[in-house]
Amino acid sequence: MLDLPYRVLQRSADMEYRHGDNRMVEIDRQTTQMKNATRSASILCLALLGACGGGGQSESLLDNAQPTAVFTPVSASTCATLAGDQTLLLGDYAITTNTWGRAGISNFTECISATTLGKVTGNVAAQTGITARIDWNWPYTAFSVKAYPEIIYWPGGKALQPIALGEVGSLTVSHDVALSATGDYNLSYDLWVDSSALPGQWPHKAEVMIKLQGTWTDVPVVDTVSFDGFPYDVIVGPGGGGQWKLIVFQSRTALLKASIPIKPLIDYLVQQQHLLSTDYLSTIEFGSEHIQGLGSVTIHSYNVTR
Repeated sequence: MLDLPYRVLQRSADMEYRHGDNRMVEIDRQTTQMKNATRSASILCLALLGACGGGGQSESLLDNAQPTAVFTPVSASTCATLAGDQTLLLGDYAITTNTWGRAGISNFTECISATTLGKVTGNVAAQTGITARIDWNWPYTAFSVKAYPEIIYWPGGKALQPIALGEVGSLTVSHDVALSATGDYNLSYDLWVDSSALPGQWPHKAEVMIKLQGTWTDVPVVDTVSFDGFPYDVIVGPGGGGQWKLIVFQSRTALLKASIPIKPLIDYLVQQQHLLSTDYLSTIEFGSEHIQGLGSVTIHSYNVTR
């Protein structure tokens, strides 16, 4: 289609040549200009992938173009009621009110909200973590934990497949938190350990807590250790009324923003014979224990990486 003007002009040039040689030079000059213009237009069309005149190749390229992926956050919120606890399922994480110790208390508030975090890599959208908020108000009745609203690691929307302690590898938990509260509370990780890979075991073999901040201290302290430069008191005793072993890594400084590799803690516990390398990590939880008072935890980001 692009060489049509050239053919028309060439035909005109032949006719003019027949009627007189004196116009031949001018006609040839015009013909040369049109050839150059046609060649430039052809090059431009190729650069524009056929935009000037269509073509099967450019259409094929357009047909094969991939859509741009977009990560769309998902948000949800809920509160515990007298009828029971509430749970939100948001991709790789579940968050629950978990008012396990409220007994007959009815004048309380325990609410949770969360939003998924994600990014696009290689045109693939994927979740990278979660943000959340926990709000509570508990009357004072007795010095006992009323609730542990928590985020449970739920990879692929399913319960964690138990991990042998000898294969924990690069498992890391990371958080960035702001906390404002009165009364008695703490901020902590809760890791449950079983002697086999069977899911849903109860009672568990052991509970390993990492207390990041709190208004009370646990005893007895059996050791003091440091991981990544942060000192922890180690408490070992019975948990669940003696149903399992309770191990607490109680941070000596508030750790409201940190990334904590789990392997050094597990290696220490195996070396001290508190656990076996053949035991299994079955659950990873992150939340706040409440005894009494009013408060809120804003979790700017939280994720588990392996």
